[in-house]
Amino acid sequence: MVYGFAARVHNKDRKSLKLPALYGDWIKTFNYPDKNAVIRTVDGLIFKVKIIKIAGDYFLYNGWLDMVTSLKLPSSAWVVFQYEEALSSFRLIYFYQDINLASSEYFYYQPGNPWDRDNCMVIDISDDDLPNPIPVVGVEESTDDEVPVVFRVDNHYRLKKKWAQLHGLDRKRDLIIKDSAGLTWDVSIGVEHSEGYPRYNVTGMKNFVRDKQLVKGSEFHMVYVKSKGILIYR
Repeated sequence: MVYGFAARVHNKDRKSLKLPALYGDWIKTFNYPDKNAVIRTVDGLIFKVKIIKIAGDYFLYNGWLDMVTSLKLPSSAWVVFQYEEALSSFRLIYFYQDINLASSEYFYYQPGNPWDRDNCMVIDISDDDLPNPIPVVGVEESTDDEVPVVFRVDNHYRLKKKWAQLHGLDRKRDLIIKDSAGLTWDVSIGVEHSEGYPRYNVTGMKNFVRDKQLVKGSEFHMVYVKSKGILIYR
């Protein structure tokens, strides 16, 4: 399930950001925050903001301007938020001058709506037919797109908490394992809670471990390709 939305920073000097028109519905449906919100960046910065409702519309207020100033967000930039249900916070994935360059794996872009409308970014609550990421033309693929990960053959296949949060594997989602021969296995991210704290693991590894004849207790290495949502076993 994809949780996310985007909003436009019309003026970097404004003290508030107007949220999408459907935000009130998302509070009821997805338990989005309605008074206080925490926004985290991928490099570990944390900002606390207030949420206020005026004439039926929701805004990010106290703390918003400090965040814009700190991150040096320009006017007319689009900011893309991913909702982290387990942490009740938003992650600022990227910001863009041109929303067409935004990776749509974190939110659903509804085509056909004028870009200057507040509700032109809507949430997608379906696991089926998720839109493909929009390619960034003229930009070379970053090596940050591929990150190594080590697993141990056991009953858990846990991911380190900070690592999972940094690379967007801190929510339930499907993944594919692919080996050098092109064979694939379907797995998924599982989220558990222990004493109120989330733990993340890869579920459905049984068939892969059996097919590769991996021994219990042994370690094996993979590369996670973020842009494609696959784990590569070499």
